Order: sequence, then C-alpha cells, then structure tokens
Amino acid sequence: MTCQANYFDLKSSEAYPVSLNVEHGDLRIVGNQINKLWSADSIRISERLGKAPRTISHLTEGFCEMTDLASMDELLKALKYESSWLELVQHNIYSALSCAVLIVILIGFGYVYGLPILSKEVAMRLSKSNLQLLDSDALDSLDAYKILTPSKLSKERQQLLTAKFEKLVDVSDRGSYKIIYRASNAIGPNAFALPSGTIVILDDLVSLSNDDNELMGVLGHELGHVKGRHSARMVLQSSIVGLAAAWWLGDVSALLAAAPAVIMGAKYSRDMEREADDYGVALMYKNGLSSCYLASILKKIEDSFYEKKQQINIAKMTRKPAEKLPAEYKENKTLSQMNDYLSSHPTTPERIRALCPAK
Repeated sequence: MTCQANYFDLKSSEAYPVSLNVEHGDLRIVGNQINKLWSADSIRISERLGKAPRTISHLTEGFCEMTDLASMDELLKALKYESSWLELVQHNIYSALSCAVLIVILIGFGYVYGLPILSKEVAMRLSKSNLQLLDSDALDSLDAYKILTPSKLSKERQQLLTAKFEKLVDVSDRGSYKIIYRASNAIGPNAFALPSGTIVILDDLVSLSNDDNELMGVLGHELGHVKGRHSARMVLQSSIVGLAAAWWLGDVSALLAAAPAVIMGAKYSRDMEREADDYGVALMYKNGLSSCYLASILKKIEDSFYEKKQQINIAKMTRKPAEKLPAEYKENKTLSQMNDYLSSHPTTPERIRALCPAK
C-alpha cells in the first residue's frame, strides 16, 4: 500500500510531499528527488493523540508527518508495528479509568500513611535553630492578633509551677523545653506546645485547676508533644512543597509563612495524642503521681469549653445586640475559630477513661 505524507529533512522548515510504502519490512520514502529506505529498527512512531497528525521519525534523517490517520494505521500494520502497553492503556477507556482510580488510591494512601511517615523523618532532622524560627513566627502572630496577652500570674506563681515540673523531668530532658505563661480571652483554659519545645500555659488553665498535680499532668502531656515533634510534623504535613524543600535543601523558610496558621489550627492526630498521653502518664508514674490528675483536668477543660459554647449559643438565640453581651461572648468569627482551633486536646470520655479507668 502507498500513503501520502510530508517529509521534513531538519535542514529547513519546508515540507516535501512524499509517498510511503513498505518494502521488505522497511519503510520506503519516495518524492521529488527523494528516495530513502528507513529500516524498521531506525524509526520512531509518535503516539496517537486524538486527531492530531502523527509522525514517523528517523534517528538522523528527519521525519514524515501524516494527517490521514486511517492510512497510517494500515501502514503501521504492514510494518508490523506494535503499540506500547502505555499507548494501549491510554486509548482503552476501561484501562484509563482503572489507572485513574489507582492513582487516586495511591495519592490517598500516600497522604494518609506516607506523608505522616515522611514528615516525622524530616521533623526529627530539623535543627534546633530551624525549630526556633517556627516558634518565633508563630508567637509573633499570636501576639500581633492579641490572641495571647501577658500573663497576670505573679512571677512567684510562674516560677513555682516551672520548678515543680522541672523536678519531675529527667535531667537529660530539662534543656529540651521552655515553659512560658500567657493569658487569652479568646482561647480559654488550655496549654499547647510549639515546635522547638516552648510550652505555652494559659492563665485560665491555672485558675481552673485546684491541684498543681493536674497542671503537672498537662505539662507532661505537652512535653510528650515536644519529644515527638508533633507541632513541627503538622507544619510539614501542611505544606508538601515546604516538606520537599526542607528534605532536599535543609531550609525551612518556605514553612515559616504556614507555621502560625497550622499551629493555631492544631488538631493532633489520635496517634499523636496517644503518644503524648503515654509520655505524660509514664512521667507521672515515675514520680509517684496518678494519671487521674491529667484525666481530671481534661474533664474540667472539656466542661469549660462546653459551658462557654452553650452560653454563646444562648446569647445568639436571645438575639441580644453585640454591645450588650459580655465581652468574652461577643460574636467574633476569629475568636470563635480560635476556640475551636486551639482545642488541640479532644477531651473525649474514651480518652479520660483510658487515663483513669476509675472515672
């Protein structure tokens, strides 16, 4: 059979009309002052892409372009050309759909299982200085938006709590964390750990507790987050691009912009919470303290958030003007979101029972 094509010799942009046919298993090209024989082993065939022209290329002598795709299919049969498995899959609707489903499954598997594993490996490799950069930026943002304000606790009270916790911690771990005290009308009774080991404990949490051992349980839990680098892992997981940069370049600058939002939006995974609980419980037992202290303060935190939420809902239902509501209950989208975001410890009954079966 004979097919019509345009031949390009790679020396100019001019297209030369030629005829193509198969001669003893090789490709014969004939045109005005053109007579070439290309062996089947020396040519490359472009894949079919809709109705776009296809090409037959020689390694060194140019290529032929064909617009009559039906004729080209017949020519390829005569050349005994076999499509690659990838080309066959691309042009089979069932194979293409199956591949699409498989890709979605692989992406989902990588996101759920692969990304946390990778982020953990990277977080454990980050230097102390890089982790401190994340801390500094996050704290600056919290202070700038007045989410955190200076603590009203006396210096003596702060020093007493810090000293009590220091006595519980192994000497080798005392340089891995720093406790700071803040107040916050937006967040309420809570504590949270920043990437480099800064543990922020809020005034309302201290006021809510009637036993310092409860606060020791909270601090032990937060130190568990620090030891597991959970905050850093969340920042890394939130930015795949930043994760790649940190992995290959050892530079966390791409993560700094995302860090405040991620830390303020902290929602640790169940595994991370379990790790932190386990660390805190082990620390309490080692010092002769019951893990029920941690369960007790978690229950109080949960009750406090529930009570405040109920009061806000009641205030909304009464349709009182915002200026007549107590300041802490004024409808403020940012503060409402912060209460949800910084409730980084989902104090469920299941978790409390695990910490203190007698409860």
